[in-house]
Amino acid sequence: MMSTRQDVDEREFRIEFMSAPVTEAVAETLEETDSAVEVERTDAGLIVLKAQAPHVIKVDRATVKEVTGQDIDLNELTVFVVCTVGGAVDYWNADGFAVAKL
Repeated sequence: MMSTRQDVDEREFRIEFMSAPVTEAVAETLEETDSAVEVERTDAGLIVLKAQAPHVIKVDRATVKEVTGQDIDLNELTVFVVCTVGGAVDYWNADGFAVAKL
């Protein structure tokens, strides 16, 4: 049976926790698109995303491509912004983005 999934240009994801480590590409995209999210860069080089939880983030495919240079299929993305539990990232996907299943 064939899938009838359609490509999407925008999806929403929820940050369920107060902070989460992310890659530079994610941080750059969010800094340009979401004023409610604070990006903190630590001395150790860790990029931490902070938002009042729960917070909904809109991920726009065109903006992601413009900022990161990557055309990401948003249907294949579990979550673009990381969620952490106890400071631990659930796993890293093949693109190097920290992701978590919600």
